[in-house]
Amino acid sequence: MAAEKHVEEPVKTFTSKLPATAVVIMDDFLSPPIPEDEIDRIDKMKDNTVAGKYNWAFKSDIPKVSSHLHRFYKRAVEVMGLDEDQILGIEFWINTFGPGDGIHMHSDLDETLYRRTRRMECAIAGTMCFAATHDLKGGSFVFEDGVTVRPRKNRGVLFFGGTRHGVEPVTHGVRKAVLVAFWHRMPTAHREAAAQPNDDRKGTANE
Repeated sequence: MAAEKHVEEPVKTFTSKLPATAVVIMDDFLSPPIPEDEIDRIDKMKDNTVAGKYNWAFKSDIPKVSSHLHRFYKRAVEVMGLDEDQILGIEFWINTFGPGDGIHMHSDLDETLYRRTRRMECAIAGTMCFAATHDLKGGSFVFEDGVTVRPRKNRGVLFFGGTRHGVEPVTHGVRKAVLVAFWHRMPTAHREAAAQPNDDRKGTANE
């Protein structure tokens, strides 16, 4: 049987006032910070029965999802100088880590597409803001080139798609963070889930 062929799409160039290798670290990222009860509400939107299930919102729908998430979106666009015309929507989620939890080095990409085709389609940008650092030790946000960002409440970290990053294991306490990935296209898993009848959507994820 002949191997399945996949047509490569041209790489899109995104507009920003920052160089593509830039990493922005900003204290007091949001004023005021996102309230903890709103963080918990956003976290409950995630389908915890499916590993890797992130939330998706089209750009125009973000204010309906959360006014605080919309503030996050607008602040990131401002800081990075992104062209909103190039943004279709966002993936968003909350990470809550306790002792032993961390994340290996990775890039923010369309993982479903990669598993099927081995083609890397990355988000325009990845953004993160520490939401809670209760009695925390460990849990630093790290980049492949050695840049290390220590946790501090309302400290934001912004970087462009394809930048490899991870989280050092937490050794004590609780680390909570808000994460938003900016996309020029709808990731494959979300696109396929949206095309399914509501009863069939459970179990589809951008893992």
